[in-house]
Amino acid sequence: MDPVWIPEPRFARRTMLLIADAEKSLFLCGSCCRGWTPPELLLESEVTCYSAARAFMSAAFGDIAFRFGEMRGRFWPSPVEGWECDRRTALTVLIIRLETSRPDRVGHLNDGRHVWWGQDQLLENRRHIYPPGIVSLIDGYFDGRLPDGDLRLE
Repeated sequence: MDPVWIPEPRFARRTMLLIADAEKSLFLCGSCCRGWTPPELLLESEVTCYSAARAFMSAAFGDIAFRFGEMRGRFWPSPVEGWECDRRTALTVLIIRLETSRPDRVGHLNDGRHVWWGQDQLLENRRHIYPPGIVSLIDGYFDGRLPDGDLRLE
């Protein structure tokens, strides 16, 4: 019997985590190509963005209290030419609020390429943070200027 052909997914699924502490600082990763970025997770077919985020938070920060923000962003980047992306990507942006300020424990991320930047640092370095618009998004969230619920980020 011949194997059944299963088509590839129509798009890749990723989740970007905007991890904010109690002092309105954002957790960023130093990327070799794109400057500073929030953590981004590639989702397997049966994994939800929330379960992937919970697993990341447990691995990175241990048993720390956090909650998901009320707002969730959906972003459909344009197809990129080159090796990075061979399919269109559905990116879900989740805001995660920590109950404490900048935790000392950063689990497997203790490699010197991760920082906590406050609002002033974010605004000063906005040109070095990818994707464009993330600083405006989190700044609006910190200041209470964004609506609750889903937000389209196209």
